[in-house]
Amino acid sequence: MLQASLGCEVQEDGGPSAFWRFGYDGKDFLTFEPKMLSWTAADPGAWGLKEKWEADLKRGDRDRAFLEGTCTHMLRKYLASGGKTLERAVTILKCRALGFSPQNISLNWLRDGEKLPQRTLEPKAGLPSGDRTY
Repeated sequence: MLQASLGCEVQEDGGPSAFWRFGYDGKDFLTFEPKMLSWTAADPGAWGLKEKWEADLKRGDRDRAFLEGTCTHMLRKYLASGGKTLERAVTILKCRALGFSPQNISLNWLRDGEKLPQRTLEPKAGLPSGDRTY
């Protein structure tokens, strides 16, 4: 199975940073280096494709232009239109479990150290796994 991952970010200084990676069967395969206009083969099976893509000089320019131009432009556009929604901080929820086996378990959800209202859990959610752990 072929997997592709690409993305860009706007650095603190306003400059772009980007990546483009391909994987095959869950392993790294090829990674594009935009600054060098080259591909790094992480697998011997990728050498042929690496050489073919690097021989096409227009491909490297086109790939870098997309990552550092189009991708970065779209990101800036989404950041401008999304405003506070895209920049908001993620809240981390933690679960505190008290009163282990053989007693019933008691769970409390905490946000920023504050206890949240209790919700009903499915009965199987608090059952031991067989090795006396949850």
